[in-house]
Amino acid sequence: MSNKNIKVEKVNEVQTYKDENNETIYVDKLSSLAMGVSVSRLGFGIEEPHKKKVNEKYTMIIPTTSLIEMIEVLTQSLANQDLKDNLIQEIEKYKAKL
Repeated sequence: MSNKNIKVEKVNEVQTYKDENNETIYVDKLSSLAMGVSVSRLGFGIEEPHKKKVNEKYTMIIPTTSLIEMIEVLTQSLANQDLKDNLIQEIEKYKAKL
């Protein structure tokens, strides 16, 4: 066993990019959630209205700290008045087409 000290530094900024194998999936809603100290499990499903059920198709395991960060980003985004106004405007355009 070595007596060398290991220096650990937190990286605050990282570059995000999409891998060439990036996949996009469609889901209707969150169908299950389990949170633990280290990791959380999110289940996503597709609605089956004729059966009055949600078919859970995908499960994502994510570090709980990352899930909390995601919740913070979503909360901040939804608090943004410009975003709300744009969403309402797009909904009104859709309604007008009906």
